[in-house]
Amino acid sequence: MPKTVLNPGQLERGAGPRVPRVLGTSIVDGSLEVPVDADEIDLLGPAGDDYVVVAYDASGGVIERVSPDGSTRVLRESNIGLNELSSDGSHLFDVVTRGRDRTVVRVLDTTTGEVTARRGFPGFVDVLDAADGVAVLGGTAPRRTVSWDTATDETTRIVSRQGYRADLAADRLSTFSGDPYDGGCSRITPLSDPARTLCASATTSRWPPPPEPVAC
Repeated sequence: MPKTVLNPGQLERGAGPRVPRVLGTSIVDGSLEVPVDADEIDLLGPAGDDYVVVAYDASGGVIERVSPDGSTRVLRESNIGLNELSSDGSHLFDVVTRGRDRTVVRVLDTTTGEVTARRGFPGFVDVLDAADGVAVLGGTAPRRTVSWDTATDETTRIVSRQGYRADLAADRLSTFSGDPYDGGCSRITPLSDPARTLCASATTSRWPPPPEPVAC
C-alpha cells in the first residue's frame, strides 16, 4: 500500500475557530483580540458584543464582563461555585453547594450584576443549559432532571434520571439510567419527550463485567 509522508510544519494553516476562545490571557474572536488583566482566565461565553469571564490572580477569581475595548465590569467579587452562562448571554447561573444535601442557584443579570432569582434545591444540581429565563438542571440525591422558570420560580420535573448534558435549542437531553460507576448507562432523548430514546450506550462499568453488553 502506498504511503504518504506528512510534515505538519509544511501544511497551510486552516481557518480559526468560529467561536470566541482563550489564548493566554486574551479573548480571541475572529480578528479581534482582547487582553484581560489577569493571571489566568476562563471564558464562560459571549454576552451581546461583550464576554463573560472568570479572571484569576493571586487573591482568587472574580467574574467579569469584558468589552471589546478591554474595559471590564465585575459581576461577582468571588468565584466559589460552578458557573453557567445562558445561551443568549443575558444571565449567569451561579451554583453553590451548601453541605451535602443542598445546592443554591443564583441568577445574575450579566449587564448589571444584579441577582434576579435565587432558589435552593435538595442534593446536588448542575445547570445544563439555560435560555429565555428557563434553566434545565440535572441533579442527584435524588436523581432527576428539572426545568426552572426563573421568572415565576416554578420547577417542573422532566424525568427521574440524572441529566448531565442538555441543549434547549437542539431539543436534546443526555441522562444516566443509574450510577455510571455501577452499571448505569447513558441515554440521549429529545428534551421535549424524554421517554423516547434516540441513542443509548450498551456498556457498563461493573467489575467484573458481564459476559455480554447490557442494553440500556
